[in-house]
Amino acid sequence: MEAAGAAFEEFLQVPVEGIEEPEDDGDGDRQDPHWQSRYWKVEFRACFAGDPAWAGLHIGGDSGFDHAAIGVPRAEALAATRRLIDQDPLLSAMWRDTPIDIEVTSDQAG
Repeated sequence: MEAAGAAFEEFLQVPVEGIEEPEDDGDGDRQDPHWQSRYWKVEFRACFAGDPAWAGLHIGGDSGFDHAAIGVPRAEALAATRRLIDQDPLLSAMWRDTPIDIEVTSDQAG
């Protein structure tokens, strides 16, 4: 799981061609052919065979929007997320486990 997490963190630091920063989204007119969503949602889902103690456990939802810019600000935001994982015994145990499936998706969120 740590290798998958590290790869995801690296992916989040790569600019995506054609996706502008929120302040550069044009005039906000959805009819404008160059308009784009202000927010993009990237999800990382990992499924585990799991410890029997995890049966029935649902850790869902998302962690919310994070608007940190690529580079140092985003690295700091990702480090804060990792500290959150390290402080929670269940999340920390899952982080050390081997997932049976991982899915990464990206969609317009607004």
